Amino acid sequence: MIQRTNPNHGIKGDGKKPPRLMPGVSPIQKIKEVLIMKSHISAILIAFILIIAGCAGITYPEVSRLSEVSHAPLPGNAPILLSTKDIDQKYDEIAIINIRSASWTNIDKLNEALRQRARELGTNAVVRIQYGHEGMWGNPTATGVAVRIK
Repeated sequence: MIQRTNPNHGIKGDGKKPPRLMPGVSPIQKIKEVLIMKSHISAILIAFILIIAGCAGITYPEVSRLSEVSHAPLPGNAPILLSTKDIDQKYDEIAIINIRSASWTNIDKLNEALRQRARELGTNAVVRIQYGHEGMWGNPTATGVAVRIK
């Protein structure tokens, strides 16, 4: 009969009898090894969950006010003009909006975050938008000036 030995686990058995510890491996040492292995698996799972949560495209809007004038928020379906350039219409500059993403996201999500923040400020356009990347992972960003067209 061939006995199978797994030196990585310190257990010896033939598949018919319950496994027993190999000589020289104490039960406490074996318990420590199992606990260490489980802690490594837990750390890997936590890292994976954080990466997945980051992929959700969570954005962090920052607003720097340029005007003391406040406007009532616009309804959620109000159209917001987005432009990477200046526009030919007269407007009042209200705030600078900076959107930072926690992880990779697409430009549509950045634009929707700009629109949402513009509506909250009561502005109807965001102009001079600049798209970029920041951080070690190159997380996308969008910065623009929220304006109220006259």
